[in-house]
Amino acid sequence: MNRRERRAAGKQAKAEQNGLPSAVELALCETVFGHMQSGRHLEAQLCCHKALEASPEHPELLHLMALVCMNAGQLDHAVEWASRAIRKEAKPSYLQALAAALLRLGRQEEALQVLDKAVQLAPDDADLRRSMGTVLLKAGRTGE
Repeated sequence: MNRRERRAAGKQAKAEQNGLPSAVELALCETVFGHMQSGRHLEAQLCCHKALEASPEHPELLHLMALVCMNAGQLDHAVEWASRAIRKEAKPSYLQALAAALLRLGRQEEALQVLDKAVQLAPDDADLRRSMGTVLLKAGRTGE
């Protein structure tokens, strides 16, 4: 192994220790997005499961699986995957994905609670505030 390869392997090992996905996982994620954009939901889920085998608790991969399930119309699964990602790391984007799945399931009040938490984490995020407004309208709470 030459010096460049050792350095790359060292960087990869450090990234994995910091909870970042490996190069293989990143490539799989790109493949997942390609499948989703082409409407091949089963292939996207299989690729995502493969990435999760390597890092079963990685929040970005859990969030990606939630998005795949949501795009496939598997909303209950999307809620579960997004919830798992949030338990690992409560990012506003994960909360927003959970709220979107809850809203599509007709669970407006729960979606509002989740979006409220997301807005607390990122109060300046206009997209989150827009999502909150949309959910309030759908819940019939126009005064808010």
